[in-house]
Amino acid sequence: MGVPNVKVVGNKVRSDKEKNFLRNSFTPDELLGILEFNEELWEKSMLDDPQGLEEVLVDSVSKLFDGIISEGGGVAGG
Repeated sequence: MGVPNVKVVGNKVRSDKEKNFLRNSFTPDELLGILEFNEELWEKSMLDDPQGLEEVLVDSVSKLFDGIISEGGGVAGG
């Protein structure tokens, strides 16, 4: 496929067993991050007017975002 660099993100991880599986299956260089399942985020996403969703979402993905930016060399145009 010609993809030179592939990274892995664990999504909706609920337990230490799942975290350990990911950490044992991929090298630290391959595993970009783990997003834990967030009940509050899930509940708010189901509402017609999900007030506060952005704040919960930012808290959940900020560390992962930092990892993505460092891998990519920064934010384009920013």
